[in-house]
Amino acid sequence: MDQPTPPNLAGDTAASAKKGHIKVWAIVTAFLCTIFLVVGYISFRYVQTFTRSAQVTAPEMVTILKNGLRQNLFVDSPNLNLVFFGLDQVGNSRENSLLTDTILFVSIKAGGKITIIPIPRDLWIDPLKTKINALYFYGENDPDLSGIKLATKTISEITAVPIDHTIVLDLDTVKHIIDTVGGVDVMVDTAFTDSQFPRDDVNPDILPVSDRYKTISFTAGFQHMDGTRALEYIRSRKSQNALENTDESRSGRQQKVIAALTMKLTDKDTLVHPYLYGQLYLLWHKEIKSSLNDQDIVALAKYYVLQKPSMSTIPIPVKTATTSGVIYNPPLKKHKVWVWEPTDPNWEGFAQFFHATLQP
Repeated sequence: MDQPTPPNLAGDTAASAKKGHIKVWAIVTAFLCTIFLVVGYISFRYVQTFTRSAQVTAPEMVTILKNGLRQNLFVDSPNLNLVFFGLDQVGNSRENSLLTDTILFVSIKAGGKITIIPIPRDLWIDPLKTKINALYFYGENDPDLSGIKLATKTISEITAVPIDHTIVLDLDTVKHIIDTVGGVDVMVDTAFTDSQFPRDDVNPDILPVSDRYKTISFTAGFQHMDGTRALEYIRSRKSQNALENTDESRSGRQQKVIAALTMKLTDKDTLVHPYLYGQLYLLWHKEIKSSLNDQDIVALAKYYVLQKPSMSTIPIPVKTATTSGVIYNPPLKKHKVWVWEPTDPNWEGFAQFFHATLQP
């Protein structure tokens, strides 16, 4: 009588194991495909929303991103130097001018550091017999020049530093940017009240004179500011607190708003809103004058993400009776107007300060 064939336990086990491995790989593959499809869909929707908001086509945006990500900002120098000009233009005609009341020299270092040097608006340029904040105005009114060319050329000469790019925007644009991102959170170090802040909703020649102004107040501590409130904070010049009336304090407030805006633009909660960035892209093209192109902006964004640069603001040292410096306040009778001027008429000390500060 035939004996039954014993089961091939080893073979069955191997086959089962093989089937198990195949099943696991199938699950993993399906999971990865699902993730890929979800990520792809989200990316597609993000790009689609951005391009519609920015009013550009997807192929155009892909080209900009590709070129910007490949770009090296520091091919010719370890520093990329920009000058930021803020025009004193808002809705009220009294404030509408081509005076650059905010001038920031910004040096971006390849090693991951950004240095900002505010240039005082009342800095006297003796060869031209005017303050530095009027150069843009004179350049715009000269048929052979431009505001940017005259201002940039002069700043490069007195600092002995090459300037790679410029950015020009007015205060209304700053307001629009801040409102677009939903406001900014600013730390107010010192409480102050300004009872002579110019109103933007009245004729600048209205009488009585008191009707031309309103009172604004800021308490110490963190405050969420919309565009209008942020402009009040950085424009205030007639505070009852003497410490807040100087160009230095006003410049400091400007730096705080810029830092808060930078933080908001790079915050993860902001990054998930492609429509918002599309609107900022439109603002960039419609309201801001700059020698930076779209690829440059992408390259700067890549630099910021990868380097996570530190940011510091360094004021130009002022000479007093007790301190050394490279600029000082001469007697009013010298130029018939309140100004800063270099302690060295040839600007050598001024240039040395910039070179020492901007070392890589």
